[in-house]
Amino acid sequence: MSSKKEKKSFSGIVAPIVSASILVLGMGLYIVLTSVQMESLNEPDWAIGLMSGIYYLGFLLGSYLCQYLILRVGHIRTYSVLNSILIISALLQGIAVNVWLWGPLRFLGGFAIAGNFLTLESWLLGASTRKNRGMILAVYSISYYLNQGFSNVLLRFHSTANNSQDLILYIVIAIFVTLSILPVTLTKFSAPYPESPEILSIKKLIKITPVGVFSTLVAGVVLSITYSLLAIYFKVGYSIDQVSTLMLVLFIGGTAGQLPFGKLSDLIDRRKVLCLMFLLIIITAGAFPFIYNNWSLLLVCVFLFGFIAFCLYPVAVSHTIDQLKPKELISGTAALCLIYGIGSCFGPPLVSWFTHIFGTQNAMIYFIMITSAVVLVFIIFDLFFGKAVDVDKQKESSIVPRTTPEIMQLNPKFTDAQIDEHHTTTLNKDKIK
Repeated sequence: MSSKKEKKSFSGIVAPIVSASILVLGMGLYIVLTSVQMESLNEPDWAIGLMSGIYYLGFLLGSYLCQYLILRVGHIRTYSVLNSILIISALLQGIAVNVWLWGPLRFLGGFAIAGNFLTLESWLLGASTRKNRGMILAVYSISYYLNQGFSNVLLRFHSTANNSQDLILYIVIAIFVTLSILPVTLTKFSAPYPESPEILSIKKLIKITPVGVFSTLVAGVVLSITYSLLAIYFKVGYSIDQVSTLMLVLFIGGTAGQLPFGKLSDLIDRRKVLCLMFLLIIITAGAFPFIYNNWSLLLVCVFLFGFIAFCLYPVAVSHTIDQLKPKELISGTAALCLIYGIGSCFGPPLVSWFTHIFGTQNAMIYFIMITSAVVLVFIIFDLFFGKAVDVDKQKESSIVPRTTPEIMQLNPKFTDAQIDEHHTTTLNKDKIK
């Protein structure tokens, strides 16, 4: 009986995982293409950074507000509506080469993408059990990272002199987004009853774990810059084919680093692991200007940068979870998603402002190094003067994509009772509203 129930539970999550995999292929290209295209149009650095910030602002708001749409019309209808918005946004961006129009379109795109992941991840949560939640999270995470990496290979079809060729790429994005609708709309398994996340006070979370909050904020800054602007950095001196290869290597490195850093952070104080990671970020990023013209060394350095940078958020989340009470786990990690989103909103505009002031290609690298150095000093200070951490009481780490608060609840650390209590509380709050 139990075996049949587990099999049915696993069958119920195939459709949302397949939809998410297809969606990421379009989303990964959508995030990077605009920055690359604006650079080809000779738009100023501040405009490129502002456009990236607008996208992440939409993503941040969508991560929170779309829960109410799910509660109102359900998962499948919400996913279909948001994908329609994303398709329209992508196609209009390809048709109208107008930066002033792109701003609202990028906001809508970020909002729709966040809502889509909130829909799929809450579906996975509702269909999973305590026994298979860890496996589902691992399959989902690896699929997410790999497909995001492969989506950047499509950048090789970008043309600096042919806008119609870029229109084809936006059409490809629309095709992937459209295809991602099919698995969830054609599945014979019903989506679970809609749930909504609860946000813990950020002020309270800072008091509990300042290292977790600060590390998450800076991870959002560093990774939003990596997603949005690193491809532009590589365009100086390299062809679009080489840039797409570098971005693919970056994401492969990010996927490969998850287990090693996760295991290491289970063995020693996670603050020490975060110190090591931020130090390595400074070293690998600082090496870019010196090995930039050596293709082989650059590939190795990009792999190592992804290997480290993509693990910042999971380790910071795991450290935070260690400091929270059982009843605070889900709302605390949801707050971390919000903090990460805030860092993502400000990262690209800040680095563009930094580049404008110093007027050098490597300003982005220096900005990453400076922000990493600041949080490194902060963590070292906490190690010497903060509370001691009992390594034996640390919870096992998990691979966690940086999407929406719902993915946190797929973490096998959370018991079914904790999740049920969380859903009951938040649904009652929504009814009162």
